[in-house]
Amino acid sequence: MADIVLVQPTVGEWDDLKSAPSLPLAFLSVASTLVDDYEVKIIDQRVEKDWQSKLQKELDNNPLFVGTNAVTGPQITHSLEVSKFVKDNSKVPVVWGGKHPSILPRQTLENENVDMIVVSEGEVTTKELANTLKSDGKLDDVKGLAFKNKEGKIKINAPRPFMDMNELPKLPYDLIDIKKYVPKYLGVPSIYIETSRGCPQQCTFCYNNEYNKCRWRGMNAEKSMERIKRGLELSKAKGVFFVDDAFFVNQKRAKGICQGIIDEGLDIKYGVQGVCLKSILRMDDEYLKMVDKSGCRKVMLGVESGSERILKLVKKEITVPEVLEVNRKMAKTNIKPSYYMMAGFPGETRHELKQTIDLTFKLLKDNPKALISPIHCFTPYPGSPMFQMAIDKQNFVPPTKLEQWIDYSTTSMNALRSDKDKKFFETLTFLSLFIDRKAEEVVESPFLKTVSKFYRPFARARLKNLNFKAMLTKTVKDKFYPEY
Repeated sequence: MADIVLVQPTVGEWDDLKSAPSLPLAFLSVASTLVDDYEVKIIDQRVEKDWQSKLQKELDNNPLFVGTNAVTGPQITHSLEVSKFVKDNSKVPVVWGGKHPSILPRQTLENENVDMIVVSEGEVTTKELANTLKSDGKLDDVKGLAFKNKEGKIKINAPRPFMDMNELPKLPYDLIDIKKYVPKYLGVPSIYIETSRGCPQQCTFCYNNEYNKCRWRGMNAEKSMERIKRGLELSKAKGVFFVDDAFFVNQKRAKGICQGIIDEGLDIKYGVQGVCLKSILRMDDEYLKMVDKSGCRKVMLGVESGSERILKLVKKEITVPEVLEVNRKMAKTNIKPSYYMMAGFPGETRHELKQTIDLTFKLLKDNPKALISPIHCFTPYPGSPMFQMAIDKQNFVPPTKLEQWIDYSTTSMNALRSDKDKKFFETLTFLSLFIDRKAEEVVESPFLKTVSKFYRPFARARLKNLNFKAMLTKTVKDKFYPEY
């Protein structure tokens, strides 16, 4: 039986469309610092339908604590489900980690089902917490911890400095069945790998300002290559998805990784979750060819808007002509650029929204490989400067309880916009799902792939002209598949 139990909550309904869930990387990384001294058990709601019975067996042995995590939104439902189960069936402490509780520790601890929070990076703090609980020591001394004391008073300890990622131990893949976590990506079974954390950009809509303090830190190329090779060997995957927020910030390090993949003859396809547009602009043709040769087939880039005023408002530090230049550079390679776009920024005019839509179609026209992320409506997320701006200038009243964050993107739209505007942005997001081939790349269902391909020209025409009248297709979707 385990000394420490970590429960990965369901992420959201989009997990159901994937061929397999992604690795519980956060828990594997935390466990890497624990396994030399403690028995650790990872339970995953996404792959273990009998998770409650497995958790109960561990609770019967009275572990030091049960840990779970949460991001803002629907995942909180499942995190609370785990926490309530522990509370109803034991006296074992419940510890939360992740972005949402790290940014709002006091409010999260006000929930009766949460006892402690590991704020920000969890590896060192969780190890110290385990040692303190085992020795019945003082929780006040654990940096990076927020907790309720015996009197029920909430205490938030001093923050813990960010760690050197090169000091992280090997991930304990033996705690899971790794072959259950190899979803298809870019057409091949792929494993998720983390080689860096944070982002130096100061985009005013991003949680990074608070959670990572706009600090980037990464593993060196040698350490990264060790992780990549070991993950591929154990999973038998043929591809990698790097979950880094800003993979190419340190171009010497990134070049070392790309060249290492070539030198090792790994013959993989890989994609990168986060790439700063400025990083691509700094790459000369030789560098970009080397990235292409190493097997990179997709990069995700944050553009956000086609309006120069909005770009300055959100501190993107890039112009529309530079976005187009990046797209032209990418068109000369085998790498698909996937562009993040948003709409509904404070003060955004219809003309500025049309500039974003026009830029979207310009990118698709200039580069047939390009993809556009679903165009979501701006949401003032906690930890971002624009969250406070919404409170100060738009009379926005944020949720006051943990449970109210579950439907936050919807409730925030209700608070900031009329019902008519809310429906407009929901339709915009829906149509943007079908304007390229992204839906066909993600879903496994042949039926949904066919529907997406058939609907594409209609979606493109409606979005290009912002014509959302008589949207029968979305009405049918809302009735039968409201969760998607």
